[in-house]
Amino acid sequence: MRFPLLMVLLCSACWDFTALTRGGERPDGDDRLDGGDVDLLCRASPLRENCIDGIDNDGDCLVDCDDSECASGELCQRIPGLLGYGVFTRGGPPELCPVGTTLHGPPSLYDRIDDTQQACSGCLCGPITACVSELRIYSNNACSNNQLISPALSLTSTASSCVGLNDSYSQAKSAIVDPPRAVCQPDGTNARPNPAWSQTARLCRSDTASQHCTTPACILRELHDVRPCLATTESTCPSPFTVKQVWYRTYTDSRTCQCTCMGGAPACEGTVTLVEGMNCMASNKVGLTYGECRSTPSNFRPQWVDNGIKPKSGQSCTPSGTAQGRPMLSDPVTICCLPP
Repeated sequence: MRFPLLMVLLCSACWDFTALTRGGERPDGDDRLDGGDVDLLCRASPLRENCIDGIDNDGDCLVDCDDSECASGELCQRIPGLLGYGVFTRGGPPELCPVGTTLHGPPSLYDRIDDTQQACSGCLCGPITACVSELRIYSNNACSNNQLISPALSLTSTASSCVGLNDSYSQAKSAIVDPPRAVCQPDGTNARPNPAWSQTARLCRSDTASQHCTTPACILRELHDVRPCLATTESTCPSPFTVKQVWYRTYTDSRTCQCTCMGGAPACEGTVTLVEGMNCMASNKVGLTYGECRSTPSNFRPQWVDNGIKPKSGQSCTPSGTAQGRPMLSDPVTICCLPP
């Protein structure tokens, strides 16, 4: 009867019962394994310890980082400055992880500033206050700029509809009037610059993960079926997570918005006519078409511009905004990933 008891005592001396705790967790919070992965018979084996597979490969009753073959290696050392780990997920709103996973590490990571992103949101426009255009008169028949009779004439719907011309325009041979544009008062009270970072990212791990790893071996074991990455405050990456990127935790945007309002020809209506005679009621006229060069008849001497431009009922301006200044990224974080 003593022999069976003696065998139990001898075997118990080599069993690592702490490795059988639920989830493989140890009191020190380091990586230990589920008891189902431990070879309870501790059979001697010529194999070397794998260090990350959760198996007692060499049969000495010690698993992975508990084994002396692994304990002093890089895989079993605590990662300095570790902020989190998981699958590195790019794009989408900050803090958003795919279904079935949870954010682990910094809530928001930002990539470099994209200087082309200078738009603003929230700019508004008041009602149309005027329609404006420019009339250019030339001393040849082709509206050539080198034959422009200066100055060009600014036309607005708020000024007199009948504009007198001085004698210099009596040499007119052609004319062109720009399509009118509406003028509205911009309102930037609620305008905000659009984000100017290139993209966001985050680290996500499974919702079912219960252990918090502190060593490369533990992370590799937990994320064995995906490409794992980690975030650290250190500037160097621990082996074997050698693919390095630098992202930023803080995004500061103190830019202001310059709002403008634009209204094209559809927001305005009316005609522009050159008139020869005592006033704009005279009958000798040349009507102009917006954006087209119009030659005048020979011996036609314009003395007036009949400006009929006005806002069109029910139309409005289109707001836009440009950010002034430059945002800043700060608080760098090193992202270290396993090579593909």
